[in-house]
Amino acid sequence: MMLLSTLLVGLVVPTDFMIFQPEKNSQWTVSSSDKIVVQVNPCARDRWDTGRVASKWIHFTDEDYARGEQLVIYKDATTAKKVMREIRADLRRCADTGEGWYRNRHWSKPLALGDEAVMVGSRYFHSGWAEVAVRKGAALMIYGESAWPNRSLSDKHFADVLGWAHDMTAKVCQLPEARCQG
Repeated sequence: MMLLSTLLVGLVVPTDFMIFQPEKNSQWTVSSSDKIVVQVNPCARDRWDTGRVASKWIHFTDEDYARGEQLVIYKDATTAKKVMREIRADLRRCADTGEGWYRNRHWSKPLALGDEAVMVGSRYFHSGWAEVAVRKGAALMIYGESAWPNRSLSDKHFADVLGWAHDMTAKVCQLPEARCQG
């Protein structure tokens, strides 16, 4: 077991494994740091979770559009389940915070994808974000893009993120560290 743990700590998710293939320009940010906060973060926490063995985060931003992809592999499915519980708790706790320019609203609903998933719509004074977070085994996949979602979480705002999440959910089990069950 010690050898397996040592191998997992050194795991690096290759960029070409991800759905997004960033171009070499300043609009793309790519990181394998295990200190990047989980992308679904309604309470704006500045700390990161523990128990990660690998991580890859890819983000694109221009003047009026952004999208992000995050894949985190945890040491086991139990740890990944805990992170999903924390995400759902934060979505309830911080569903509607602030006032005026500083008001943030987040709506969510369960999604039948992977072992468990949640669809999240967020609205801020000046922008919005549509996201999907999926857990499959020990892997957590998050996709998001700028949008203007509403409380109904209409699929029209989530077409791209749902497609990306479906694609990675099918693909992530190629990584043995994801520990997919069936």
